[in-house]
Amino acid sequence: MKTSNITFIALLGIAFASCTQHVAREQHQMESVSEFFDSIANRGISAQYTLRCDRDTLYEEHIVSSARQHNAEQREIERHQFLVGKSTQLLENLCLKADESYRYTSGDSVNYSITLGKERQELLQMYRWKTKERMEMFTFSHILLKPVKHMRLPGDIQSVQSFLKRFLAEQKGVKKYPVKYEWDQGVSMEETDGTNELFRTKFLGTDSLAASSVAGTHYFIPAKEEQRIRLATDFINRMKQLATEEPRQGLFFTTWVPFERFMRNDWYVNLMHYRLYDRENRRGTCEILMGQSPKGIHILELYPADAPRLAIPLMWLKVRQTHNFDIVPEEDFKDIY
Repeated sequence: MKTSNITFIALLGIAFASCTQHVAREQHQMESVSEFFDSIANRGISAQYTLRCDRDTLYEEHIVSSARQHNAEQREIERHQFLVGKSTQLLENLCLKADESYRYTSGDSVNYSITLGKERQELLQMYRWKTKERMEMFTFSHILLKPVKHMRLPGDIQSVQSFLKRFLAEQKGVKKYPVKYEWDQGVSMEETDGTNELFRTKFLGTDSLAASSVAGTHYFIPAKEEQRIRLATDFINRMKQLATEEPRQGLFFTTWVPFERFMRNDWYVNLMHYRLYDRENRRGTCEILMGQSPKGIHILELYPADAPRLAIPLMWLKVRQTHNFDIVPEEDFKDIY
């Protein structure tokens, strides 16, 4: 056989093997939720992670969402198609194994709801729909339900305070800044210009027009990029451990998984939020937020148990005080963005 023929056959074999591998990858069927979230993380997509407590159950939830405009850029289109395709493939496969599964189709909407485990311990949901503005919307959630024998009350905050005190004592160069958020009697929290740019969290509580004053502390830990990531990772992991090991009524804890990619952007503010809310008395009892700036890590600590209402500024790490809609900046951080 001539050398040229041998070379051609060899190249044909390589091409065939490559095509076979490609087809195998395309035909691979996603089998698990963890595989789905690993796949989106590898694409640089983060999911919102939430822990919340209600009665005797701890809910652990991962949510990923996407909104694609009709004139979206190619990168946004590919991201949206990837999420829809992978989640649909996973749910179609899990429908065959589920204890209960439902698929609803109506017009431009497609909804899945799947229950795994005989005691309804695991729930998967996906929603796809189109808006009047021709925007394609997508949400996928995975919820684990964990029964809790003993759940602390939302006013039991001593261990939370002790935890934060210990963490801050381990850090170097910590600075403290007092903060205060005030509302006059009769002044509504609703922003009349429709921008919603001043406040990120609002609790109307027992009286939405009552006079209110909440004082707290803004802690700053100086750190450069890699140190910021290590510090934030440690803090979030320890806060998550506190939330799971000491579940409390009215707990809400949220962060991003993985969140490290957000920290490559110096502008991203809110990386974690730990909240306790007393539903019976309609009062917030604890607010701990963590964010970052180009200078380091910022932690906000509030215990607003006696406040009938509260609004936390959107850019809280730049704010020293609010009085209704008037904002007084913190001088050390007013120019960080």
